[in-house]
Amino acid sequence: MLRGKGQAKKGRGLLVAEIERGDFDGDGSEEVMLNSELLNVFVDPAEGGRITELDWKPRVLQSHDTLTRRREG
Repeated sequence: MLRGKGQAKKGRGLLVAEIERGDFDGDGSEEVMLNSELLNVFVDPAEGGRITELDWKPRVLQSHDTLTRRREG
């Protein structure tokens, strides 16, 4: 179950996530962040839906980070 921004809740044992849209990496295109109690997932629709970052919160672990060969914003 997914809810819009500002409505992250835990219900009936299901993990509910908040979805935010914005230019999180400063490259001029909009990304999508799925934010839950345990995980952050950043997706770049302009790059075919590529997951650019995957953060596991309980261990403060960034398990996936995609860098490009261009100057960052």
